[in-house]
Amino acid sequence: MSVFISCHAEAAHDVTRLRSALHAEGLFCTDNEREATTILLYISPAYIAPHSAAITAAGRFLDTANDSRLTIAIFGLISVPQVRHQAQAPGWDEAGILNKLVSNMGIDMRHRSLEFKRVASIVKAQVLLASDSASFDIFLSHAGEDKQFIRVLWGVLGQQYRCFLDEESLVPGNRMGMTGSEQLVAAARSARLGLFVLSDRSIKKKWPVKEVRIFQRMGTPIVVVWYKFLKEQAEQYVRNPPRDLLQHAGAKEFLDTVLSDPLIKSISYPGAAWNNPNNEDYAFHIERNI
Repeated sequence: MSVFISCHAEAAHDVTRLRSALHAEGLFCTDNEREATTILLYISPAYIAPHSAAITAAGRFLDTANDSRLTIAIFGLISVPQVRHQAQAPGWDEAGILNKLVSNMGIDMRHRSLEFKRVASIVKAQVLLASDSASFDIFLSHAGEDKQFIRVLWGVLGQQYRCFLDEESLVPGNRMGMTGSEQLVAAARSARLGLFVLSDRSIKKKWPVKEVRIFQRMGTPIVVVWYKFLKEQAEQYVRNPPRDLLQHAGAKEFLDTVLSDPLIKSISYPGAAWNNPNNEDYAFHIERNI
């Protein structure tokens, strides 16, 4: 496992310290980006400047269609909120790379005041999970209000697949020292399939929308399960999005993609009682059609 760190010269001192911390975790840092299995983007103010060589390189690394390696953004000298704010400035994000960076679910070292040792341990954990043969087959993305249905679905799919369900799969103080949110992000990154239970609740929630953005960033196939929610309602939300939908970046765009992209598979309840489905019947229907 080798790591290449993409950075701007202004962060040279920080990157030297990061390399030492990574080495202490048993990760080899290479100066040859082609031989690296993992790419780290060390974000600083100069790194994200328009037309800089660094941000151009970041765009290439974040292009999952041409580069499938694990790519982790480390916000070292500038935080995620600061990058998100800068992306709104005229002329700063014409190529959409800054929005891709903040959607990367990286490590906000500056905002969280993390030490290099802690950052290195998080990187190692994500590298190990991404290469783990026991990574999850299916990541169940959902809103907490739909948990009753999700538990039934997890039980049915779990007979054939290794499924990630937060309340079953998160381990407090896990062996890699990862927090619950870090475990969740790593699992979403490494899952072979993202199953998004699309309801009037999940599309307005922070974490389900973030998980979808991870699937899209990683090029993970997505299956959408419609739950007590009709396509006509989704179309109305796209035309006239409510405020609680707009507060989460990417939610409206994902709904639009679900409605228009034939590559995203959708599964709907087969009976007429879409607003009060039999959870067990629906779970087995999903299992047959996934």
